[in-house]
Amino acid sequence: MQKPLPFWRVLWSSLVAVATLGLPLEMGTAQTIRRPKLGSATGATLEETLAAGLRCRRPEEFAFVKLVADRVEEGTLPRSLVEGTFFWARRQNQYPYISFRYALELRAKKLGLVL
Repeated sequence: MQKPLPFWRVLWSSLVAVATLGLPLEMGTAQTIRRPKLGSATGATLEETLAAGLRCRRPEEFAFVKLVADRVEEGTLPRSLVEGTFFWARRQNQYPYISFRYALELRAKKLGLVL
C-alpha cells in the first residue's frame, strides 16, 4: 500500500494546476474559464473601468479613455483589442496607462485604425 501524499504537496499541485493551466480544482470535470467583459460584473461602463484600472490622473488620460470607449461603442474599434491591451498593460508596471496607450495605438495601427 502506498503512503498518502502530504497535505502541502496536494495543495501545491492543485494551486499550480489552477494558476498555470487554468484548470478547475476538480480535475475530473472539464470547464472553460472565461474572462467577463470589462465592467459587466460591477455594472460600470467601459470608460469607468478603463479609467480606474489604468489609474488615470490627468485630463488628457481621461479624454483618451473616453475616446477609446466611444470608438468601441461605435464599433470602429474591436472590444477584444481594447480588453486584451488593458489586461496586458495592467501587468506591466505601476503606471499602466502609459503602456496601454502605446500598445493600443500600435495594435490599432496594424489594423489600419487611427486613434
